[in-house]
Amino acid sequence: MRTRVGGAGTRDLTPYVSDPEERDHFTSGYRDHVWARDKRYVLFSRSDGSEPRLYDAQSDPYQERDLAEGDLDTVGRMLEDYVLKDAGGSLASL
Repeated sequence: MRTRVGGAGTRDLTPYVSDPEERDHFTSGYRDHVWARDKRYVLFSRSDGSEPRLYDAQSDPYQERDLAEGDLDTVGRMLEDYVLKDAGGSLASL
């Protein structure tokens, strides 16, 4: 797939938006909060892991049922394997 902007004289932006490594998850952070998403779950929490909210994206696409309290293993796995790993091992304190 090629991503193009503009009309005549357009540039191929694929090198700027393509990740050569296929990923099975995404992570993001803003201020003191983090977000992680894989094919099954969506996780929101504070950067220190407190106040987690976990949703099953397949059975609860509108994120109405927080599963975090009953599934701390998934919360921990997503924080450790996704968020902290993608951050290089630790999150900067703000």
